[in-house]
Amino acid sequence: MLTLALPSKGRLKEATEAYFSKIGLPITVSGGARDYIGKLEGIDDVRVIFIQASEIAYRLGDGSIDLGVTGYDLLAENNLISKTHIFKKLDFGYADLVFAIPESWIDVESIADLDDIMFYFRRNHGMRFRIATKYINLTTQFLRSHKITDYRIIESQGATEGAPAAGVAEAVVDITSTGATLKDNHLKIIPNGVMLKSQAVLAACLNASYSREKLEAIRLMLDFINAYDIAETHNLVQGAFSPNMRDDVIHCMISHKSQDINLSESGFTAVIENKKLYRFCEALRACGVHLITVQSCQHIFQTPNINYDKFLDFLNTESAISKSHNAL
Repeated sequence: MLTLALPSKGRLKEATEAYFSKIGLPITVSGGARDYIGKLEGIDDVRVIFIQASEIAYRLGDGSIDLGVTGYDLLAENNLISKTHIFKKLDFGYADLVFAIPESWIDVESIADLDDIMFYFRRNHGMRFRIATKYINLTTQFLRSHKITDYRIIESQGATEGAPAAGVAEAVVDITSTGATLKDNHLKIIPNGVMLKSQAVLAACLNASYSREKLEAIRLMLDFINAYDIAETHNLVQGAFSPNMRDDVIHCMISHKSQDINLSESGFTAVIENKKLYRFCEALRACGVHLITVQSCQHIFQTPNINYDKFLDFLNTESAISKSHNAL
């Protein structure tokens, strides 16, 4: 079965479950709220497991799960972007990875000022400037890009924001969604100190083994996702017309680039983008169509499934690369 890993707790879990329910694939668990195994209603051959978001990122990397919802920051920190295929950014779980310093450091106006601060800190205190973080790789890459080297990373095991007040570090690199916790700890984000903008993503492991049944389950899931996305930005328009209006109505539909047009002798249905809706209806009325009905849609299924085709291309590319390496 296809293994889909979802966050096991907190707002990320709630938002993920709400998302799958919204797109028409609600998640059910057999043993109640504390059960960590579930399934997607509507698609067979999918086993849902609930684990921590950080573990989801790790297991997407080692191939022990097929798909998962986790933070983009966790994939980036563990150097897993190249080992995964991101199907979709999910528009929730927004957070920024930021470089924060004490509010009292009024002379630090940019990342570039840190170089001077670190020099004076080492000269005056006889040790390197300390940065507390759980994001060791991203912090190192960020500072290297600014040619800053005279520091020491303190790996955070708990509440990172409290490190400066506790005397454990001079600055922190941490994830924040509102900045409230930083403010509560008298910290501020350095201007140009936003290192990464993150959100929840649905990703697949490129190193997992995909059977025909697993691929079919992925195709169906992406069908629901794509159909929901299209429906969010389109409306179904219906109307009636007299035979002498037919050519004008057809011209109107073509000129406004409506989709999925269905015409009878006296009526029509068509799908139109939300942003084009009013002008489209105005043009139809100008043709003589007096009554136009507009309906929102939950799903609009279309062929081809571009996201699925891209995923297959990635799998084929990875397979070809693997075979070439084995030949060498």
